[in-house]
Amino acid sequence: MDALTLLTTRYSTPRLTEPAPA
Repeated sequence: MDALTLLTTRYSTPRLTEPAPA
C-alpha cells in the first residue's frame, strides 16, 4: 500500500481505529 492510496483511503472512508484527518 503506497502513501497516496493510504491518504485517499483515510479521506474517503472514516476509520474507527483512527480519527479522521482535520
